[in-house]
Amino acid sequence: MPQIPFQELSGSPEETYTTDDFTAIRKFLVPWADRYDFADWLRGATDVFGSRESIAYPNRPDVEPYEIHIKPFDAASLKMTGMDTPSDALNSYSSFALVTVYYKILTSQDLEEGPTAESGTRLTYRINFQLQSVNIEGDGLYWNGSTTSLGADAEVVKTVPLTEHILTWKQVLFPPWTAMRELQGKVNSVEFLDCPPGTLLYEGVGVNKLFRSDLQDGASEFCWQLEYRFLQRIIYQGASRYGWNAVYRKETGKWENVLLGKSAGYELDTGTPFYESGDFNALFVSEIS
Repeated sequence: MPQIPFQELSGSPEETYTTDDFTAIRKFLVPWADRYDFADWLRGATDVFGSRESIAYPNRPDVEPYEIHIKPFDAASLKMTGMDTPSDALNSYSSFALVTVYYKILTSQDLEEGPTAESGTRLTYRINFQLQSVNIEGDGLYWNGSTTSLGADAEVVKTVPLTEHILTWKQVLFPPWTAMRELQGKVNSVEFLDCPPGTLLYEGVGVNKLFRSDLQDGASEFCWQLEYRFLQRIIYQGASRYGWNAVYRKETGKWENVLLGKSAGYELDTGTPFYESGDFNALFVSEIS
């Protein structure tokens, strides 16, 4: 622990409990000259970027500081100093800094069934839903209890629910650029997020470049935030499960997987599925050149 004098103010902390979260705000007084050291101490060691261990909230090891605000406690204690440009220096005060620290639950990852977050990174999980309308020819459908089809002119639409899985990988130093590029548009070759093979489509990734600061030495090495989006499509047919390669076949009245073929009069290319597959776990392994 650094030798930094500090005092928590009366009325601090303020805690908020909800059905799914816990947050807190604490306020401290520290000497103005020690404000950077105090903030760095709360945020954890800066020797290895991305692997800092913050000072947890008392008796809550899962609650860590995620935002720190600093301002003069007594604006009237300003030390009048001359500066030629705003980049020369900051105002200095003879009293204290008011340091407000915001805490919340921070875990390395939200979902146990998904990929494992590498050390020093965080992985969050969210889902959305969509609906897909599939047109089915009426002459391939029959009225219950009869052999009469609905007829070719019948307009039949089957609604297929889709689930969008959003995995956000934070504080990544070396994004897997190759895997991000080569896997886009493919379906899962192995079970991923509890989705059977072929039922999860990798839509793509949104990338943000973020900078972190150690407060004293300026901007440190930047990191990346990767937001992966996957679209799940599962069609239930008895005990079978069909995914993105399935099309409804009116001749059999069933969903069946299809393959890519060549133009009429040429030999069929029976080894190429409609959607190619890949292992999505590669999206969560740093690419270090």
